Amino acid sequence: MDLQKIQGYASDYWRYVRNRDDRAVNSLIELYKTGKEAPSLTRLIMRDESLKSIKHLYDGIEMDTLQMGAKNALKKYMQGISNQANYSKEIDNMEAIKPHFKDYVKSFKEMYPKTWNLRIHLANADRVSMERVTPKMSFLQKLLKWRKAVPKEVTMMFKKLV
Repeated sequence: MDLQKIQGYASDYWRYVRNRDDRAVNSLIELYKTGKEAPSLTRLIMRDESLKSIKHLYDGIEMDTLQMGAKNALKKYMQGISNQANYSKEIDNMEAIKPHFKDYVKSFKEMYPKTWNLRIHLANADRVSMERVTPKMSFLQKLLKWRKAVPKEVTMMFKKLV
């Protein structure tokens, strides 16, 4: 398993998606093929590269504002965010991607039969990151995050405490 290859494929994928480039399909296929060896780590890298892509768009607003004006810079930023949300979903539903994704998920479930769902949830909730150590959630943070499990009045009381 080559982590730099996986990170390169993920970085390319998000850059192509951000720019709505068709090369994103090939990057995602290669990512799923390579990521079958370490699916949990691949998921973390994909999430991390997604956040980096959003940060890249945000950081580019200042320079774009100076060059293109505020209105066009904001339009470019919103287009990039929109592409990341919508175009990535379009790619996920393509017939060329589905068999590779199924193999990736199958290897995920085989390697981690009891914890695969939890690993995906932790990666999606940004509780595990490649760049930083996330602190343990306090009891109050957990209650606020899972507030649907407690009555609305109790949630409001805890929000006032935090």
